[in-house]
Amino acid sequence: MVEDWEINVRVREVLVKRFVNIKHILISTNNATVLVKGTLGFLGTAPDKEQIPQILIRIEKDIREIKGVRDARLSFDGWIKVEGTWKKA
Repeated sequence: MVEDWEINVRVREVLVKRFVNIKHILISTNNATVLVKGTLGFLGTAPDKEQIPQILIRIEKDIREIKGVRDARLSFDGWIKVEGTWKKA
């Protein structure tokens, strides 16, 4: 069985791999359900606003593929997921 803290470490890896600034991100896992929330920012050159929805979809998919994860919920300030698509709020 994968511990919640181990999942948190893997989630951080996913975010860092996508150059997300995790300084203002809260990552918590409870019973294999991951919650990632906070202010979405990027390190280095920020992606175009048109690219961010695709990046969020990929991040969510990568988190769901982590061993032991049952569910993943992302909640970023200024972004909302509507019918499977991320949009600027």
